[in-house]
Amino acid sequence: MQMSLPRQQIVLAYVAFVLIGAHDGAIGALLPSMRADYRLAAAIVALLFVSQTIGYLLVSFNMGGFIARLGIRRFLAGGTLLFTVGTGVVALHPPQWVGVLLAGIFIGSGLATLDAGLNAYLASVPNNGAALNYLHACYGGGALLGPLVATGLLTLHAPWNATYAVWALSGVGIALSLWSILRVPVGVPTTDAQEVRVVAPWRLRFVASGALFLLVYVGLEASLGSWGFSVLHEARAVPLLTAGWVISSYWGGLTLGRIILARRVGRVGEARMITECLIGTGVGIALAVLIPNGVGTSIALPIIGFFLGPIFPTMIALASQRIPARMLAGSIGFLTSLGITGSALVPWLAGNVIGRAGLGALFPFALVLMVPLGIGWFAAASAPRTA
Repeated sequence: MQMSLPRQQIVLAYVAFVLIGAHDGAIGALLPSMRADYRLAAAIVALLFVSQTIGYLLVSFNMGGFIARLGIRRFLAGGTLLFTVGTGVVALHPPQWVGVLLAGIFIGSGLATLDAGLNAYLASVPNNGAALNYLHACYGGGALLGPLVATGLLTLHAPWNATYAVWALSGVGIALSLWSILRVPVGVPTTDAQEVRVVAPWRLRFVASGALFLLVYVGLEASLGSWGFSVLHEARAVPLLTAGWVISSYWGGLTLGRIILARRVGRVGEARMITECLIGTGVGIALAVLIPNGVGTSIALPIIGFFLGPIFPTMIALASQRIPARMLAGSIGFLTSLGITGSALVPWLAGNVIGRAGLGALFPFALVLMVPLGIGWFAAASAPRTA
């Protein structure tokens, strides 16, 4: 039985998000090899994240205009080619680290195109709350797969850049598929370029408050994922292998939450779903604060991940109800760009707090973040629908 075109497009979006997650998840496993190969300090190799963030922001802040001029088909296929070019350059092993950083801008731009573009694309389909949660569950699945691909190749004595060759080849396949399957797009209504330029999405109350909410949300998610292992192993004396499994359970919790709670969105609505998830997240963080040992932290992290997971995709689904269709693509681009900014800014703040107060300060810091997170959500939830 042949799959319908709309279903093919949704499945392709899921596959593309597996690639995004695989790329992001593999970086941590490849950083030690990169540092050794180019003989870099940790602070210098971390510039790879900065270069990718620059590329991400360049696309996300201008996404509405790009889609208006190019159409969703050219936008997504072209962005995937940017990702392919960037990963292809890294696969060829630039002789200087600056070459990797420049390629990182292309990679970030391509990732932003797929991330923001496909979020906007699925926000326009029926039952988008469930569809978007499944989309982001695929990211989590990719994030679990990426380190396995990277470490598997390293175990086979392949160079670290061989992993980037896998991503480049995958990018070619997805770009060709997007160009073929998106011949007749089913989502993202046509937008007038003049209108996109005149009406800035951040002037909408829902978008402005929602962007700040997602900045803190994504930053919290990234902070726990980045520093959680150090807390477990160094501060809570959890054995190395066990600590690794606990962190995997955190990311697995994000994926599982998006899958299990996806259908609940349709029953209770996006706003109530986000409120319930925020309460669950707060309970999990409080558990880690109140039981500051290896057992308490190991129980708390998957709980936190489970309730954190559905928040971002459900927020994007809610945006499709509060924002006019003509402004949806640009608004989602702005929302995702603030989220990626949070993923760099908040872990850096967490690192400064930990540097002063010790690793045990991570979860109290996360609990404090629940205050601006709650304020941002209240402001977004109470914002009127824009006509």
